[in-house]
Amino acid sequence: MRASQLMLGGSIALLACIFGCQQHNLLNGPALRYVDQLKRHNDLLPERSVHEPAPSVEVAEVRTVLNPDAPKRYITLAECIALALENGRDIAGRVITIAPVPVRGQAGGFGDPSLLTDQIRVFAYDPAELSQEIEASLAKFDTQWQTALVWQKQDRPVGTALEQFQAGILQVIERDIAQFQTRLIKPLPTGGVAGITFRTDYEFSNLPARVNPAWRPVLEFAFEQPLLQGAGVGINQLRTTHPGSALFNIPVGGRAQGILLARLTYNASQFEFLRRIQELLLGVEQAYWQLYAAYWQLFSAEVGMRQALRSWQRAKANLEAGREAIYNVAQIEEQYQFFRAQRLQALGRGTGAQPGVLEAERRLRYLIGLPPEDGTRLVPADVPTTAPYRPNWEAALAEALSNRPELSATRLALQHAQLQLLAVRDRLLPDFRVFGTYNINSLGRKLDGDDPSSAIHNLFEGRFNDWQFGFIFQMPLGFREAYSEYRQAQIQVAKWTIFLRNQEQATAFQLQDSYRRLYQLLEEVSIQRARRRAAQQQLEAFQSLWEAGRAQTPEGRDVLTALLTAQRTFAEALRDEYIATAEYNIALAEFQRDKGTLLRHNNVHIVEGPLPDCAKARASEHIRERARGWILQQASESSSPQPSSTVPAPGSMPDLHEDQVLPLPRILEKQRDLPPLPDKLPELPAPRPVEPRRASPEVP
Repeated sequence: MRASQLMLGGSIALLACIFGCQQHNLLNGPALRYVDQLKRHNDLLPERSVHEPAPSVEVAEVRTVLNPDAPKRYITLAECIALALENGRDIAGRVITIAPVPVRGQAGGFGDPSLLTDQIRVFAYDPAELSQEIEASLAKFDTQWQTALVWQKQDRPVGTALEQFQAGILQVIERDIAQFQTRLIKPLPTGGVAGITFRTDYEFSNLPARVNPAWRPVLEFAFEQPLLQGAGVGINQLRTTHPGSALFNIPVGGRAQGILLARLTYNASQFEFLRRIQELLLGVEQAYWQLYAAYWQLFSAEVGMRQALRSWQRAKANLEAGREAIYNVAQIEEQYQFFRAQRLQALGRGTGAQPGVLEAERRLRYLIGLPPEDGTRLVPADVPTTAPYRPNWEAALAEALSNRPELSATRLALQHAQLQLLAVRDRLLPDFRVFGTYNINSLGRKLDGDDPSSAIHNLFEGRFNDWQFGFIFQMPLGFREAYSEYRQAQIQVAKWTIFLRNQEQATAFQLQDSYRRLYQLLEEVSIQRARRRAAQQQLEAFQSLWEAGRAQTPEGRDVLTALLTAQRTFAEALRDEYIATAEYNIALAEFQRDKGTLLRHNNVHIVEGPLPDCAKARASEHIRERARGWILQQASESSSPQPSSTVPAPGSMPDLHEDQVLPLPRILEKQRDLPPLPDKLPELPAPRPVEPRRASPEVP
């Protein structure tokens, strides 16, 4: 028998070594089955398995400066803001990079994606995540239910004198002993503890006893309350842990900070999310108006190209007729190539702070969450405003100090430090607590029933009672650690106070800069418009002299040189006018951001909780449908048939009104009727020698 038991035990040990020492493939083994099991009970997990690769990003053919054209998609600023709020990014002018993911984070796993991304949808989870700390901070006041049952069987021979005295003539002591206990313990917000316990002991033995079997139920009421350290509702809303208990073994918390501190942290996270939304809206407006200005920069270069092309065609005809020198034709061609290079830069990455069309569209697409390419090209449909806006400085500063989310978050941080100072000051008090218990005892041959032998029946009669009352006092001599923490908390309060004052001053300086920028850009728009009108008049005058065959002006200036200079001046003036207009609209958004009212300015509101049923559909789709009618109307007005006498010539002036900013749909539709520009001018035949032109007599 013993040999078979040894063989069985050896076989079990061998199997345990075989199956316990093998290597498991975690992706195909228990871990994957566990993930699949979680998917059936948790809708938050993705549908793909762990080992399945993520789908690649699918984009249309990438447009370059060689193939920039695509079907136009007119988009409004409101639609851009709606798209950005749905799935945008708050990168706002920074370089687009891909952040590496750390393998290990603070908890031993992966790092927090909020620190590695600029996706606004990820940041929206931060306040929701911190709101769970409020529940965690309240967990230390949850009622605890503790239940225990112990059963003992004693069967031992009589050996000692005491056992011989108890057993009498018996040689073996046999006992059945059981103890059952259940209690409810409530940690109080005042720092104390209240509990109620029901305990019953059972004993049945072969020893002579007055009551056998014996049931001893006990109903106990207990209360404990600190009087100095940790006493009161206010301090326990700040403490990270509960003061604990000397009577009961209860969890005291410690994972989350106090309820008031947790709420301040949660509110600060809301202000941080509000700040990110403001930066997102500002970035969208900057990218939108930069794309608008990029189109006008491209348009001004094309206007210069067409004017240079028209001058070259006339000079070429004069050269073939022997009335023009070859170097004049070459000078005009150099002007054409100059505008062609400017057009290429305005189409691509741009120059300086002003991006080109493709680069500005790429930035806007990234900010509002659109794919890099979707087969269309974005065209701003809104018209920038040039209406004068002259705000009141005192009112604007008061709004900034009241509404800036950075200042609100800093004030919450200061309040957090002040409350932590109160929490640390509580540790300077000694631990002095009082406690008391009151028991109701009973005894019976059976546990329940209505007769006097029932233990429960006797318990409710309440004839046998125990009680105790006492206090516990404990304190360190010197409070060295408590004083150190208290001094650190005082320093934190001083630091946050100085930081808040510094932030308020920085807010005033930042608002002052945007306030002055508003007035400067408003004047700059009017100056650039006047400059463009003067440049247009100058260009028209020199163009008429050139087409009339004049070589010099009455003042003796060379007409061709003046014409080429006027073409460049007009193209630059046209470009600078609309860049200044776009910058003025960006400055309006920056001023609203500096006041902290950019969300209200764009009619954006942040609320908690799920969306109502009427707003669950994508807001950007509704905005796009509403704007489509206006865009189609603008396009139909621009593409309506016109008399042949009013069709613009390839090099004529654009139809610019004195004080009106034109929408891009109308300009682009008019450009559609013009002939395409050649990539390069055709080669000129070898000219025959001609005498230089003489200046025409002055005409009074």
